[in-house]
Amino acid sequence: MSGQFQKTLDEFQHDMKGNRISVKQMLVVLNNRGFGALLLIPCLIEILPTGVIPGVPSFCATLIILLSVQMLLGKRHPWVPKKIRNKTFDHQKIENGIGKARPVIKWIDHQTRERWRFLASHNAERLSALSIITLALTMYPLELVPFASSIPSIIIALFAIGYLTKDGILLLVAWVLSLSGGIAIGYIIKAFLFS
Repeated sequence: MSGQFQKTLDEFQHDMKGNRISVKQMLVVLNNRGFGALLLIPCLIEILPTGVIPGVPSFCATLIILLSVQMLLGKRHPWVPKKIRNKTFDHQKIENGIGKARPVIKWIDHQTRERWRFLASHNAERLSALSIITLALTMYPLELVPFASSIPSIIIALFAIGYLTKDGILLLVAWVLSLSGGIAIGYIIKAFLFS
């Protein structure tokens, strides 16, 4: 499965048309690749330059939670409310961001492959959904701290890539980071609220 991350983004970029692209378009393009690919949508939107727009981190957190709850419930075809499906983003900003991230994406692809698949099983996926939901909930208060909401987004992206590539070791790394990241996020929120 090596190269799946780049292949998914290549297909994503190829199929995205127009000056603005909607969440609905993204969901249609990536739906057949499972929840790992679908979770990449809000993570990329938040991590790329579009994530600095006020309200975008909270929007992405809501989409992540919606997808993760359905993942937890064992759904195979996710449902997203019309209001969220119709949200659009500047196509060029997303293209530019993916272009700048290509070296990192290429490096990740060289490191990932199918291994320890028991950590990428359907039951493990549902368990991971709980951690992803918890991380996504922290994005709401972290939006008040510049760039801080990227911390949970990056960890969620690792979960997403792990399921996309069926790489159990990457999923284990995501689990470790979600635990340690949770402590760091808690400290950031506490420091911001009580400073």
